[in-house]
Amino acid sequence: PAFSGAPLSTMVFSIAKEQRDDLVGRMADSLAAVGFHNYGLTFTDTRAKAEEIEARAFSVAEVASSTTKESWSAGTGGERPVIELIRLYTKKAAELLQAEVIRCGEDAMDTSAGAGDAGGDS
Repeated sequence: PAFSGAPLSTMVFSIAKEQRDDLVGRMADSLAAVGFHNYGLTFTDTRAKAEEIEARAFSVAEVASSTTKESWSAGTGGERPVIELIRLYTKKAAELLQAEVIRCGEDAMDTSAGAGDAGGDS
């Protein structure tokens, strides 16, 4: 097979930094709100966790933009249409955010159960 000469690192998917930052801010706020309203806690480092989640979601969409060749995308150069990549990006971010909320909730319940056990009756 002939080499096309195209750089291997060419990615089709990109989102403006402002939009990515907006998603990070919204996810950080959501984590903080869930912690406070559901568990009565102030979760720390929600911004850092939101940045990690967003980066992972972006990476999934970025890889899919150059590696997924589907018959339904014929005529687009073989890559996924941008709207499909945006859907993948937001879906992955939502899944990762949900997993983090569940993890934080389990940690909160473990902490409160441990505090209850430590009190004891004498």
